[in-house]
Amino acid sequence: MAKDPEEIPTSSLGRLLRLGGVVSSVGASSALERVVSAFLPPETRARRRAEIWARNGEKLAAALGRLKGGPMKIGQMLSLQDELLPPELSHFLRLLQKDAPPVPFERLKRVVRDDFRPYREVFAEIEPEPLASASIGQVHRGATVDGRAVAIKIQYPGIRRMIRADLKNLKGLFEVLGTIYFRIDIEPIWRELETRLLEELDYETELANQQLFRSIYQDHRGIAVPEPIPEACSGRVLTTALERGMSMDEILTERVDPEERDQWGELLFGELLAQIFEHRIVHSDPNAANFAFLPEGRVVVYDFGSVKRVPDELLHGYRAIVRAVLDRRWSDLPELIAALGIAHPDGRPVDPKLVEPYFRLFEPLLSGQHRLAGEGEPLLEEMMRRGRLMAGESRDLSFPPDAVFIHRAAAGMFGNLCRMRAKVDWGDLLDRATGDR
Repeated sequence: MAKDPEEIPTSSLGRLLRLGGVVSSVGASSALERVVSAFLPPETRARRRAEIWARNGEKLAAALGRLKGGPMKIGQMLSLQDELLPPELSHFLRLLQKDAPPVPFERLKRVVRDDFRPYREVFAEIEPEPLASASIGQVHRGATVDGRAVAIKIQYPGIRRMIRADLKNLKGLFEVLGTIYFRIDIEPIWRELETRLLEELDYETELANQQLFRSIYQDHRGIAVPEPIPEACSGRVLTTALERGMSMDEILTERVDPEERDQWGELLFGELLAQIFEHRIVHSDPNAANFAFLPEGRVVVYDFGSVKRVPDELLHGYRAIVRAVLDRRWSDLPELIAALGIAHPDGRPVDPKLVEPYFRLFEPLLSGQHRLAGEGEPLLEEMMRRGRLMAGESRDLSFPPDAVFIHRAAAGMFGNLCRMRAKVDWGDLLDRATGDR
């Protein structure tokens, strides 16, 4: 059933009250729990903490989903950082990666009419039922006047005003989470999140991004980037050729040959590495809905609103770290990580006793082809467990803001490959991506 658009508050005050309420509730709940837990045995403390974060996760997921716009988008960003958040909270934030409740097409039709006068000279048809709905807009199937089948992404009316109203309010939520988990200056990372979020509002920028990636992959046999239709695009409407394939869920539920899943997995991981180390521009929204799967190991990539360029210092830092891991030079890693910009405020590197065991987890991947186990993948669970063990050590670590969305792409892609239960020759791909050029 379509959601009544009037339930989405659009005024700055209305959104402040809605978001401020949930931020205050989560903050008060967490503060009270810290006081109470100080007097409880460790086992009881852990159980209570899980219960508190389960309730807080429900509140956050429900509130952010209803508000759409900035809150929902930040919720999606955070939901991909499982290693930074309690598993109970991550579970509910992960719900925000699924389709949002749709907005009735009659409201979106006004956007198309305003941006294309008369729009019937551009679009012969737009189907009212959406193909997908998300935080900033909806995708509808349609046809251009010259008969091309297209996917039309239309922004929610007033979403730009909503997001600008949200950004100050969202910072409060970010600071609550930061206070609980970190002792660092969140301002640089917040600015990076804010910049990427505002970029996603501009469909003309996304059009340019998509044209760039289409040129990168124009001769690629495995990656398909839908062709944009510039004459049917505006700052709030993005139209591309309609290219469909199987969804992530479909390749897991349908009878798909595991070898074909391996082809898709190896392609996705290999191209992520190529984007980082060769093209130096990363498709940084790894939501599973942004990939569709075609026969013969081919993949369609959608949604180029979130794109991150790789600066020189990160490129060199990533290459040095990967080479050290491939060569099993574990003792070099703390200094290399510090050189990347991840260190304590006094410049002290992360404790080697924490770094080496974490990176050693990847040895099975580097020793040849390794099939991930899907749900409950032991390697992923152990990575998350060790990440939580390192939480105390990492609470005051500085982190380069430019790395946020690159790490988001990598973490999200690894999660996708675990879901796919893909077998990938990780070591060979990493070696080829970071070897001498």
